[in-house]
Amino acid sequence: MKDFGGNRINFVQAGLGTNCTFIQNFAGKKTESDSVIRSLSGLLSNADPSTVTGISVEPVASLIKNFKQYMPKLKNAHLLHAALGEEDITGETVHAFTEQMCEEYLSQVRPAHREGLAYHMQYLLNMSHVGMVHPNAENHLQQIRQKFNIDIEVEQQQSDVWTWSKLVETYNFKGCEVLLLDTEGHDAQILRSMISHCSQDPEEWPHFIQFESMGLCDALEGKGSEKRVVRELEKYGYVTIMLSNWNTYLVHGSAMGNPKIKKWVKKWFCDVCKQYEAPLPMTSDAKLNYCATCSKSWTTEQRQVAAQMPPCINPECEYPANPDPHISDGFCCEKCEGQFKGEAWAMNLKKDRMHTACCTSNDSSIFLDPNVLLGVNLTSAFGGYGPVKGGKCKHPECNLMQNSDPWISNGYCCEKCEGLNKGEDWAEGGKRHYKSCEQIPAN
Repeated sequence: MKDFGGNRINFVQAGLGTNCTFIQNFAGKKTESDSVIRSLSGLLSNADPSTVTGISVEPVASLIKNFKQYMPKLKNAHLLHAALGEEDITGETVHAFTEQMCEEYLSQVRPAHREGLAYHMQYLLNMSHVGMVHPNAENHLQQIRQKFNIDIEVEQQQSDVWTWSKLVETYNFKGCEVLLLDTEGHDAQILRSMISHCSQDPEEWPHFIQFESMGLCDALEGKGSEKRVVRELEKYGYVTIMLSNWNTYLVHGSAMGNPKIKKWVKKWFCDVCKQYEAPLPMTSDAKLNYCATCSKSWTTEQRQVAAQMPPCINPECEYPANPDPHISDGFCCEKCEGQFKGEAWAMNLKKDRMHTACCTSNDSSIFLDPNVLLGVNLTSAFGGYGPVKGGKCKHPECNLMQNSDPWISNGYCCEKCEGLNKGEDWAEGGKRHYKSCEQIPAN
């Protein structure tokens, strides 16, 4: 096992599949390189294959075997045969679809049918699943039976399940720069495990998180699980950059001053108002990206206020409870309350009529109500964003005031001071302060 000496590592990737991985981008052929991973590699303080630090986690034994060929080039990275989850489990069943299975079944059909079967098998190769057969696999298995008269037998393998705490303790690392998850419905569990661990030590929060938000977690855990875990991350200081039905991206508030992350965030473009640096978070559909203003959704600041408010009692609702008990006590609105209680008048509602006009989802005035804001701390110890408390820059050798704009740096006069104090390589050398520093003496 690698011992990372209690340092922050460059990446953790869970769920390797057959798509895109840090391992292949750093140690594979040019044809194996992926543009998404290249973009994420740009957020790392070190992307040199010979020295980059990271852990790649995969529960399917055959995939682990395939990826071992790359590891000699990655001396400071480790390949772990395990799954991540909320409990430490020994010998959990993995329902796997392997390349060997694919080749065997393709050989059973006539050459004219192989392309059609290969189409379905390619999807199945990325649907190996811990604890049960993948919820979306049955559709492909049924079509294969109907079209090719083949019954695919899912291979059962064994893998241990590790919590985030076990991962950290085993490898002796303290947070990562990029956490990339694609675990076919287990992403929310992994994020909750990470939250449970890091909430005890705020210095360990991953700087950047990408996780799959296609509804697979909802299929396993119940509607709204993906949105609830985003809300929980925002409660602990994460800024949501993109919310979509494909992937969701978040950056911890303590890392927003990192020049590489700031540059990455500034690249997001709203296809409606034609602006860069438009109000976050972005959302998307199959064609366009939308800023918070153009999608008429909550801004980052509003989402952070909402994250600190008590949640609606309905577990399938993503919105906070209404602060006005005369509208609904403990729920976002009376319709959500009616649905939760199974009242006939509130059931079978159209998607766009699930909430009333008085619902917290529709009433932006709650974000201006001093009674709601009372006690909401947006610059918590977890690095949340909001009005700056003020005071001297946290760098012990700097005598300037903290920047009034937390998007520049949270607790420091500028990104340079923050980077120097945290020992970031990029901050060494050059000018002592950036132009964004307000140069206000602390005395």
